[in-house]
Amino acid sequence: MTHLFLSKNAAALKKLITQRTLFAFDLDGTLAPIVADPAHAGIPKTTLTLLCKLSTHTPVAVISGRSLRDLKHRTSGNFAHLVGNHGIEGIAEFRTQSIEARGTCKKWAQALRRNGEGLDAGVVVEDKLYSLSLHYRMARDRARARKKLIDLADNFEPQPRIVPGKCVLNLVPQNMPHKGTALVALMKQLRVKQALFIGDDQTDEDVFGMISPRGLKIMTVRVGKKTRSKAQFYIRSQGDVERLLRAINEGWADELSLL
Repeated sequence: MTHLFLSKNAAALKKLITQRTLFAFDLDGTLAPIVADPAHAGIPKTTLTLLCKLSTHTPVAVISGRSLRDLKHRTSGNFAHLVGNHGIEGIAEFRTQSIEARGTCKKWAQALRRNGEGLDAGVVVEDKLYSLSLHYRMARDRARARKKLIDLADNFEPQPRIVPGKCVLNLVPQNMPHKGTALVALMKQLRVKQALFIGDDQTDEDVFGMISPRGLKIMTVRVGKKTRSKAQFYIRSQGDVERLLRAINEGWADELSLL
């Protein structure tokens, strides 16, 4: 993993500036700053303006763990390509799996309601229809709350795939599409051969660690350096996303300069 804003990487990024490239982004921690209450997260106005400008040149997508309905609200309906629930929702070819996922999550939600009295104060259960997110950022003892949630989820039937995030545990049905498979499906749908994906946490490793299918090229960038991440490049902070968007937008009209 190398820092993206090095002069030696400018050529690689410049090659992506074509109308046949898909630019895809996670939401929380990437386009939107992390906040204590996920309900209050939002894309800064400047970032949204830069994204809209980019979308006039080439396809732009948001691929998130949030529900599709939530994504439409937080992106103000500006983008045609939205994928929710970690890749399960928003791709037509995954419809059968999404129906199966909905039935599974309904069982988990019922189990949580039955055992709700055992949840720590400050834990927020978010039912996104096709996956569940258990937020513990506002719990008094986060470590204790996290352990209790994991113990509870381990007893669910069928057992979920637990994808950790920043003070959140995402419960996703096993053997379902993920962000990586969704990105590839979207690339094929749009008939593009290359993509740039930017994310910030464990849920994005499904893209970072994926081997690009033959004939496709996927450049991956992580927000924040992490030694164990499979991303090819990193930028230091969520604020650098705007810097990257400005550089990409400038690349359409002039020679790309990252420095």
